[in-house]
Amino acid sequence: MPPGEKPRTSGPRFVIVGASTFQGKEVKEVIEDRWPLADLKLLDDDATIGQLAEAAGEATFIQPVTPENFLFADFAIFACEAAFTLRHWKSAQEAGCSIVDISGALSAEPSANYPLFLSWLGGEAQSPTRAPDLALTGFCIPHPIAMMTALLMQRAERAGKLITASAQIFRPVSDLGKAAMDELHQQTVQLLAFQSQPREIFDQQLTFNMLTQYGGEAKVKMKDLVLTLRDQLRKMLGNEATLPAFQVLQAPLFHGQSVGLYIEYANAIEFQGVVHALDGEHVSITPPDEEPPNHVSAVGQDDIQLTVRQDANRPNGYWLWAVADNLRLAALMAAECITVLSASRPSRNIQ
Repeated sequence: MPPGEKPRTSGPRFVIVGASTFQGKEVKEVIEDRWPLADLKLLDDDATIGQLAEAAGEATFIQPVTPENFLFADFAIFACEAAFTLRHWKSAQEAGCSIVDISGALSAEPSANYPLFLSWLGGEAQSPTRAPDLALTGFCIPHPIAMMTALLMQRAERAGKLITASAQIFRPVSDLGKAAMDELHQQTVQLLAFQSQPREIFDQQLTFNMLTQYGGEAKVKMKDLVLTLRDQLRKMLGNEATLPAFQVLQAPLFHGQSVGLYIEYANAIEFQGVVHALDGEHVSITPPDEEPPNHVSAVGQDDIQLTVRQDANRPNGYWLWAVADNLRLAALMAAECITVLSASRPSRNIQ
């Protein structure tokens, strides 16, 4: 046993960076469900160090992100903000961890060289049945809306040739982290109390509102998400695929990712043919005569909740309304990454 290493448990060892975030808590829940014998270490920023938490049914504390806390771990999952990932990912890499990045930071980091992972679409190095790539040490998780849109566009093309597509994307505040969620909460409370509202994150009133752009002094930029979605969809679907035009709207919603996707075929396609093409694993379709899915109904669900209707004016056009739990999707995809990465860690066999 190497000096300083504690005796190995019967399960894999995970480090979750950003363990106090909503995304980090969702990742922990999925890991505990998938690997009940796992050893979990919970790390986060200075503001949360020492907070009481629970891991594998036992009381624990959130610890600081230090190089020592990555030692002897099998996997490091970054469920924090992108800037925090960029500060600490190299410590995990140098400690020999396989890395799963949910934050979006490392997909644009040349020195990381971790590919995008979406097992739903198949593709290179993304199937547990493929021969293990022993050089593979990490993956980046696509943005949840990119996952949803890529899968639906790929399946829609099974029914026939698409000539156009467009998407209205409703971005939840949880996509931007805890500070953004706190600001929306405070805006709502103070607006109803007829008090001035905090605008540090959005530089706009978001409560009871919808934004296509943030204010000029905002800490986030809508353009960054638009460019991320464009690049990730192209990587996942390929250069020949039809990509939708899209408009991103910042919605006053804490949780849940939704998209209104319009697709139009070159030729007439029967409604049931479109539904049959879209149906399958990871998608749950609600019949037209039932209540359509919404953000509340999608919470905690593993699948994309989908309803389909034909456009009233364009017979070859169809509207897809898709809703999913954005935190759940990313956590489940992280678990799939871990299953694939385990093949490159033969001494850490994980089923």
